[in-house]
Amino acid sequence: MPLKKLDAQQLEEVYEYTKTHTMDNAFIIDLLERLIALSDNHAGVKRYKLQLADTHYNVHHLEKAAACYEDFSIMYPGSKENEYVLYKAVACMFELSLDADRDQTNTKKTISLIKEFLKKAVTQDLITQAKEILQQCYQRLYDHEIYVFNFYTKKKNFTAVRIVTGK
Repeated sequence: MPLKKLDAQQLEEVYEYTKTHTMDNAFIIDLLERLIALSDNHAGVKRYKLQLADTHYNVHHLEKAAACYEDFSIMYPGSKENEYVLYKAVACMFELSLDADRDQTNTKKTISLIKEFLKKAVTQDLITQAKEILQQCYQRLYDHEIYVFNFYTKKKNFTAVRIVTGK
């Protein structure tokens, strides 16, 4: 029977079944999304949202995982999982960041997430890793500025060079 035809109780039973049996990730994602939509159990929804984010991350759906982690962090800011969730959002955005010769929007978003994470973090290993990622992001932004500068210099567009350098 398709998941869309099951009620919340039946979906819970299927969810319990998946704990002891191996299921494909696409099925798990569909199940969790359906459970989140139908469940009125607050603690259950919290658990489903975290598992959904982790499942997206495990199958390398990084944009969806990042959105799920950020959503979880906003919905449950005081939860014990919040540090983990913020770090995973950082990891997703960092993996989505492009090389220095490309758009740096995700790099800037990663920096923003790291700053938010560092305000709340207490786990030293995660703090150290986040600071290393932050350093790599700053280096990538620097390399991007050098790339843009060199591009306009080669084109002899000195007006654009002045704009890039701020002089």
